Amino acid sequence: MAIGSGNFLNAANVAAERALDDGITLDEAVDTFRLLWVRGALIRNKGNQCRVASVAGMHRNTLGRMIKRVGIGLPIGPELRRPHWGSGKGRDGGKAAA
Repeated sequence: MAIGSGNFLNAANVAAERALDDGITLDEAVDTFRLLWVRGALIRNKGNQCRVASVAGMHRNTLGRMIKRVGIGLPIGPELRRPHWGSGKGRDGGKAAA
């Protein structure tokens, strides 16, 4: 299993030492890292759960359950909003014949 680059290993080592000092269990540390990783990936991918699931190597339903279980919240800014089609009248703006 590849572990990562030197910068990542250094940061992970510092985090592991601090977790040990603070009495954080391995399960708590792993859950925290997983939450931060998924949240960061969702932000980088503009909320696209399918893309994040693919990068994470899991099914999108598994990712969705994880997001719901741990309560990952995302900032709702223009970069994360789904595209919309205007006024809610459909893609053609309500111009199609009824």
